[in-house]
Amino acid sequence: MTAFAGTLLAAALLLPAVAWVPSAGAQVRQCQGPAGDTVFTDRSCDDVGAVAAVPGATVTDRRILNGCARNVRELVWEVSTAIDRGDVNRLAGVYHWTGISGSSGNSIMERLQGVVARPLLHVTPVVHRPPPRAWSVLDDGRRPEAAAPVALQLDQLHPDGGSSRTTFDLREHFGCVWLAG
Repeated sequence: MTAFAGTLLAAALLLPAVAWVPSAGAQVRQCQGPAGDTVFTDRSCDDVGAVAAVPGATVTDRRILNGCARNVRELVWEVSTAIDRGDVNRLAGVYHWTGISGSSGNSIMERLQGVVARPLLHVTPVVHRPPPRAWSVLDDGRRPEAAAPVALQLDQLHPDGGSSRTTFDLREHFGCVWLAG
């Protein structure tokens, strides 16, 4: 058997294994445990001995066409839509979960649930600009590059008439922009 034929045979044997990769479309469900505590899971609520806490909480209406927010404008739209619909799963879909432990994940989901529970006033990208400096002959008329946003600031209304501000850091990962922090 030639080296080429051996490589071709190995590739043919691996093809079914590669084609079997499971879907990454797991949904996070919000459930209520027997003691009234909130449980977030990727399984059905029945599997963890709980009941659905929010009707329709398993529905994820994904509108980002390319699978993730490729820029801050898309992320702002997705965050705004999630809050307007009260959909914690949709908001969790744009959160950067890489490296998050289970216990941290539960507290993040509770925070996100609090965010979608309040009406949104507006979302503002936060840009940190360097302090201005004196003009120099070395500048030769060039404009400094525009600073990129580093966070999103959410202003929301409380039932008592007050407002609150929540800030999420922005992370770039695999060509996408995610909420973090």
